[in-house]
Amino acid sequence: MDKWLKSNTFVKVVSLLLAVMLWMVVNLEKPPAASEPPTPQETSTTIKAVNLGVKYDKDRFSIVNKPDSVDVILQGKKSLLNQQQIMAGKYQVFIDVTQLGSGTFDVPVSYSGFPEGVKVQIVPGTVSVTIEEKQRKEMPITVELIGSTQEGYIPGQAIVKPIRALVMAPESQLEKVALVKAVVNVDGVNGPITKTVPLKVLDAQGNELKVDVNPAVADVTVPITSPFITIPIKLDVINRPASGYSVQSIKPSFEEIAVFGPLNVLKSIDYYPGPQIDLTGYTSDRFLQLKIPMMDGVTKIEPDFIEILVKIVPTEEKLIKGIPLSINGKREDMNVSLANPEMDQIDVTLLGAKELLKDVEKEDIQAFVDVSNMLPGTYDIPITFNLPNFVEVKNMDLQKVTVMISEQNRQSGTEQNPEKQPEQPVTQTDSADAGDQ
Repeated sequence: MDKWLKSNTFVKVVSLLLAVMLWMVVNLEKPPAASEPPTPQETSTTIKAVNLGVKYDKDRFSIVNKPDSVDVILQGKKSLLNQQQIMAGKYQVFIDVTQLGSGTFDVPVSYSGFPEGVKVQIVPGTVSVTIEEKQRKEMPITVELIGSTQEGYIPGQAIVKPIRALVMAPESQLEKVALVKAVVNVDGVNGPITKTVPLKVLDAQGNELKVDVNPAVADVTVPITSPFITIPIKLDVINRPASGYSVQSIKPSFEEIAVFGPLNVLKSIDYYPGPQIDLTGYTSDRFLQLKIPMMDGVTKIEPDFIEILVKIVPTEEKLIKGIPLSINGKREDMNVSLANPEMDQIDVTLLGAKELLKDVEKEDIQAFVDVSNMLPGTYDIPITFNLPNFVEVKNMDLQKVTVMISEQNRQSGTEQNPEKQPEQPVTQTDSADAGDQ
């Protein structure tokens, strides 16, 4: 031992070791700069719950677990801590895992954007992060309609483009995916709509999942059917064929038409007025293709064209005897009688197609005169006929009858005219509702 102490080499080695140990003790016990108490010219502040960002390969990976935020302790001169970039939050606190793959890692928290001269401490300085590689799953896009259309309007089957979407998520999330949905609001609409709407990825309970979907939006078209009714179509036939010819039949390609429009308009329609057919001068059959006019308030009709076959034949005659003649519109305080009692039944010659006339009997014909709103007196009144379609009375303008109208005696119920009037066997009705052909 004494020999070693007398050795210069040994003494130098021991001295060196003592110096190294002293240096280590002094430096290792020195507290971190960020933890040093501020000098009189400095101050410190703590920013709570600063959002923790992540830098990673978003195309390949998903971050399935990490802290949402950290605290930041700043120390420095007050003028530095009050700078705009700090007050406005123009800084970033993040972790960088771009070089990492799948798994769970403890990663140091980095920062940027703080002024020079400011000491920064992140709490905690290291965080745990779990990374999973993204999986892909193709899903059909389902359309959900919400809201109520205007009364009577019915939404049809929605058309969506594209029809499928690619969902990208970690395997743990992907197995929860049950539905990719496009939601379209049809509240109050009364016509077809086309919208571009964002896609939502949902689980089996209808909860939205925060996963990637491509495309992020879809184009959706929803046809809206307006209220409609199916009603008879009535053709408007005017004028007559050429002299000596009659209509045997008019056959449209259909007898009912679908009419679309607001409910208040449809409720007021009993039949649909079709196109006008002018028979003037017809001597032979005609095949017509006519556009059906659009009524006011109606939005659409189906179909909007009609085909019509008009059958024209030579006119035939047929005599019908003993047709009862009625008087319509008689007032209770008036006596009405025919000047010629024998006119209570009349004979008429009918004109029309042979096929139509052969089935006409007197029961198919109504004949009447209308005395509504007539004062006492004697009148030559035209006879009105209700006839089968496309049948008419020969010499119609000569079909008249003389009618006498007088007031009744209110006390006795007899006529005020002192001359006795013969009783007339006249059939009387209460109204004049029967119409012309």
